[in-house]
Amino acid sequence: MTVLGVPGGGALAATVNDIHQAVAGSENMTGFDQTDIAQSYTAVSGNSVGAGIRLGAGSAEVTATLSLWSGLPGAGGQKLAEGQGRGGARDWLDVFWAPVVTEIGGTFVILMTGDASGDIAGSPSNVYAGGHLFSNAGFQRFPSYDFAFRTFTDPDFKAVPAVPAAPSGLLLLSGVLAGFSTRVRRGAR
Repeated sequence: MTVLGVPGGGALAATVNDIHQAVAGSENMTGFDQTDIAQSYTAVSGNSVGAGIRLGAGSAEVTATLSLWSGLPGAGGQKLAEGQGRGGARDWLDVFWAPVVTEIGGTFVILMTGDASGDIAGSPSNVYAGGHLFSNAGFQRFPSYDFAFRTFTDPDFKAVPAVPAAPSGLLLLSGVLAGFSTRVRRGAR
């Protein structure tokens, strides 16, 4: 399997597998020839650096793109990261990206696209309670079905806190006061 998505290819140095839903009751849950394929999951770590899917038994060597979303597209979700990889029948196809902050307990979605000859393994037995799969136009929800998937985190990643922007009124006031101060000093001479 070839892993792409991180400059230079390959996994990040501190990458740890944090969710591993490997149980696959069906070798070929769905094919990449279907539209709007996704798996939702509940984050157990404060960041994501990659995801993987298990390809079905009928897959030829395929290229697939996995992307991390904050929710479903068209329902307010935003794409957070994306990676591409290659794999064959029964392989884990893993992709990696630069760390993305995730909220522990928050729901995220892994969208999947790939070569039409590829299949994704999964289970119709609700083996993963933290999410479920979506498939077909409009991301049709299948609450008791799950793909065989996994997610990755970087335990050494420390998010840099955002520096809050100064309120625009405060900036305007400080500019007015600076101009007033300059005029007062010039008039005093």
